[in-house]
Amino acid sequence: MLMIGISGIYLKILIKADDFNYPTQRWLEYSNYLRGKNIKSTLGIIALSVGDTKTVKNFIDKNKDLIEIWNHGLKHNRGRGWYEFTQSEKQQIENITKANKILEEMLDQKITMFGAPFNAINKNTENALVKTNMKYWLLGRHFKGNPRNNIIILGDTDLVFEFPYFHPDFKKFKAYYEKNKNKDLIVAQIHPNSWKGKQFEEFKKIIEFLSKEKNVSFIHTKDL
Repeated sequence: MLMIGISGIYLKILIKADDFNYPTQRWLEYSNYLRGKNIKSTLGIIALSVGDTKTVKNFIDKNKDLIEIWNHGLKHNRGRGWYEFTQSEKQQIENITKANKILEEMLDQKITMFGAPFNAINKNTENALVKTNMKYWLLGRHFKGNPRNNIIILGDTDLVFEFPYFHPDFKKFKAYYEKNKNKDLIVAQIHPNSWKGKQFEEFKKIIEFLSKEKNVSFIHTKDL
């Protein structure tokens, strides 16, 4: 397992957009804004909550140059004392495999990137990812163990654009940015479908600011 995030000159930003299942009006506003700014983003799909598959596929195909897809769980569920990826290794393998199958058949593309619902994992998650041939692990820094197996961990904190979850905050982002702008990579987790007008405007302020920074680029995993 390889950790990315060493200090460097040029800053890459990978936007981790969570909880997609259907192109709602908010997702359309988000994607239209990205296109207008030529900004890349990744998109985490909850496999079993996908709405009309034809509509979803059309949305993804239309934005395939700007949006990279990742596995965000089968159901994004939890119960008392457990989450989808705090269960047994066998159960986690089943969930990853089933979700990948749904996404790959629907979108006709290989899924190699994963991010756990709620970023909640346990000691079994790494082996489950290895055994399902996943390559990239978004915000896998919660893993308490020695890096191995050549899984690439991307990102080290949930709070980059949103402070707290669902609430982009330009001023708080600026404070974070000043302390972290010499990194090679920042993964910025966001939840566009939960935003209202004010939250979206704060996100736009962040993007406008970063777009003017000469050493910043928005990336997909192929750009690493």
